[in-house]
Amino acid sequence: MFMKTNPKLTSLNLDHSLITVPAMQALEKIMKNPNKRLVNLSLNYCFLTGQALYHLCNGLMVNKTLVTLSLAGNGISPPCGIEIIRAIKVKAI
Repeated sequence: MFMKTNPKLTSLNLDHSLITVPAMQALEKIMKNPNKRLVNLSLNYCFLTGQALYHLCNGLMVNKTLVTLSLAGNGISPPCGIEIIRAIKVKAI
């Protein structure tokens, strides 16, 4: 993936991409890696499924560097939205 070939990458814009569950699993691993410094992540209009959002939340709970997360246009259900908020709150503690 992108951060494997460019370890200094801090911003990733994947807007309007079809993000599959395996792709989100790879992104989750990157977010959990303390040697990666992802600061900005944009996933607008990426057709994210509940499973993909599950892996995003797992990454958010561990990641300490992400400052900006954009998820517009994904039709996120209220229960998924609540889980994203919980994942961000865990990070803030």
